[in-house]
Amino acid sequence: MKDLQLSVANNILICIVIAFIGGIALSSLIDLPPHMSFWLAALCILFIFFFWHLQKYNASLSLLCICFFIFGPLLTGTVRHESTSHTLDFLGDDEIEEAVIFGVLEKMVTGNNQNAKALIKTSHLKTKHQPAFSPMHTLIQISVPLPWPPELLPGDTLVVRTRLRAPPLLHTPGSFDYGAYLQRRSIAAIGTVSSPILVQKVRTSLSAHPLSPSHRIERLRASIGTQLDAHLNPDGSSIYRAILLGDTSHISPEIKDAFRSAGIAHILAISGMHLAMLAMIVIAFSYLLLKRSETLLLHANVRTVAVLISLPVLIFYTLIAGANPPVVRASIMVAVGFVALSARRRTTPLIIVSFAALILAIDDPLIIYSPSFQLSFAAVVAILLLAVPLFSRFIAHRSTADYPISMRIKDWLLAACLVSLSATLGTMPLVIYHFNHLPLLGIVANLLVEPLICLWSLPLGFLFILTMDIAPTISPLFLHIGEYGITLSIWIATFIENIAFSSLWLPDPYLAVIFVYFTSLVLMCTKISRWLTCSAAATLCFCILLFIAPATGIDSRIRHAHSVSFISVGHGSASLVELTDGRTILIDAGAVASPDFDIGERLIAPFLWHRGIARLDDIFITHDDYDHINGIPALIKRFRPHHIWLPYEKALSDKSGYRNLIEQAKRSGVAIGLIPDVYLLDNEGNRALGKRLCHQHFGDTEVRSCSENDSGALLRVETDSFTVLFPGDISSGVEQELVNQEFPLEADILLAAHHGLPGSNSKIFIEAIRPQVLIVSNRSGNDYLKNNEDENIFQINSYTQLLPTSQYGTITITGERDGFSISTGLTPAPNSFTHRMFALTPR
Repeated sequence: MKDLQLSVANNILICIVIAFIGGIALSSLIDLPPHMSFWLAALCILFIFFFWHLQKYNASLSLLCICFFIFGPLLTGTVRHESTSHTLDFLGDDEIEEAVIFGVLEKMVTGNNQNAKALIKTSHLKTKHQPAFSPMHTLIQISVPLPWPPELLPGDTLVVRTRLRAPPLLHTPGSFDYGAYLQRRSIAAIGTVSSPILVQKVRTSLSAHPLSPSHRIERLRASIGTQLDAHLNPDGSSIYRAILLGDTSHISPEIKDAFRSAGIAHILAISGMHLAMLAMIVIAFSYLLLKRSETLLLHANVRTVAVLISLPVLIFYTLIAGANPPVVRASIMVAVGFVALSARRRTTPLIIVSFAALILAIDDPLIIYSPSFQLSFAAVVAILLLAVPLFSRFIAHRSTADYPISMRIKDWLLAACLVSLSATLGTMPLVIYHFNHLPLLGIVANLLVEPLICLWSLPLGFLFILTMDIAPTISPLFLHIGEYGITLSIWIATFIENIAFSSLWLPDPYLAVIFVYFTSLVLMCTKISRWLTCSAAATLCFCILLFIAPATGIDSRIRHAHSVSFISVGHGSASLVELTDGRTILIDAGAVASPDFDIGERLIAPFLWHRGIARLDDIFITHDDYDHINGIPALIKRFRPHHIWLPYEKALSDKSGYRNLIEQAKRSGVAIGLIPDVYLLDNEGNRALGKRLCHQHFGDTEVRSCSENDSGALLRVETDSFTVLFPGDISSGVEQELVNQEFPLEADILLAAHHGLPGSNSKIFIEAIRPQVLIVSNRSGNDYLKNNEDENIFQINSYTQLLPTSQYGTITITGERDGFSISTGLTPAPNSFTHRMFALTPR
């Protein structure tokens, strides 16, 4: 015990950080009452003073770590309560409210090639329920079609007419929770503005106020961004915006995909490399100027003074770059290191990294869950634990006299490879877990692109910022020269992306495997014994094989029961059937979404990866509307399905999205066919029954014979655990015809036709199916779920459980021995979510 206490005392800051982050992580698993955490922390503090009074200092320091472990959940609970309190009471889930807001533009405007996003700090708000302006102090993010009025700058008071709604909460496991992200940023609502004309600057005495320092910084950011756009082409400007201002919103999806596939996306995020480069420029210029003073040379250490001069410049640039976690982490580390250097105090890099992590975690405990926090610290720690010792071992220190330039180049290449390899090993599980992507040529790409961006384009970008006001005619020259490095980097990234198998798309790894991986990595670096190091290295390699096994097709997640998941996509349809033999079937994949939001890439694919799926077997399409298919193109690229089953031939559809999807599937080598009447899913009798509706044959020609919504397909999936009916977008007229035909309609689970909209889901149709569970995939299922007689379906059948995805999130139904159970994307789930199957008698 004394040895343990001594080890803690010798590494107290590192232990405090580990304990504090561990307490924060524990708070997501165990919900401790705030008063209990408070009294436990108070009791721990008393014991700390008690042992300190007894001069048992090591025991006191150990208790200090325990105190921080308890303090973690206490602070986390406070932050979570504050983030959820930033809501507008008059906005319900998916309710849209016309409003006029009055407030101040807080940040630099960002956006893509279609819309601009602006953050408004409102002071007054008016709605149709509140005819007069009433005080409302909150943050609202608005989306405005381009072009954004250039005269509107951060700090200006604006009046905006917009349509407000609460941040979307789709509750889809595995996907990025954008609504929760906005809540953590204290954004209470998002607004859609139909035209830039509806955003006007207020020019009255009420709007006259001095600009705050933060608004001046944001105006400078906006000015730099405007000049970048004016002097460079869109691709060069977007990259420079990313590496100079921390604004990646202007980068095209194609370039983002290329950098991500090549494993160099981190270069677009401002980090320690960018700050180190700026510090080198400032220190070099400061040193050249200061050493000209004889007085300074006699009375001060000029190098130390130059280092101290760089500190305020780094802090200022941190604000210019948006003060994102990687920037703050890097600035804290550089600042602490420079201060220690100036004070002639030696400290280990791990202490500096721990100090930066502690500051960030205390400021926002929830930041430990963000990918940027985890990846930035994992990369730095891995470099310190792996690259630095290996570099010291393999490279002998030589004097300048016998150290030729060729040897220096070799040593530089070796060091660069070691740093890249260490960062890759340190972040691999986190990259797969957060982004489901593993670039295989990342080390090569980093060796080629990092010098171009960080040693060529970035310094010239800094010179542009430093000279754009004092030499406006010369400063653009720096940008144009630096743009060549960016252009070459984009070409390299695109070339690597197009190489076959240059990257892998992988499902979420098991958390236990991630834990074993990092434990093995740490043990491999401890050098306790040769046997332990070799064992840890072997375990590390085995974990890597487990990570990439799904891409080879030899790994199929063990499923003890059949299941069907109705993915919460808003107004749309996407359902996943998983069988015990590992077969996966997707029925539709689309939703109403903005053009810059790919529902397949951003929502459906993460859910599939979360379920452990690396490849799809079948995709069934019941209708050609975009809210059924617009997510499939991304899924074809990511999951390479074996078959796609269509409701009708390409020639029968006049919709470009449907026709382009079929062409893409053919180019990708996907087998395409029409939905068959009977399709066996496995050798155990599980099958899918299809019925293509409203099609007639005249010789060899097939034509539609009814309305667009009715001319889709109906699908009935039968397993030995449950039966599910997918009726597509059929109307009540076709429902009546189906009831009179011999097609078996009875099902345990029904996905409401046409998303539960009026004109479908007639009473006779529901009574013929007699579902135990009725799923409504829409933004607001309770409002839309009405039949033609304007009666609520839930009131018609008392034996039916109504489950709108808008209310419960993604719904997963799992077969059991005597029925099936239901789980939802919400926690906790309703208590009545366990059902027994009743015997079905086919007609």
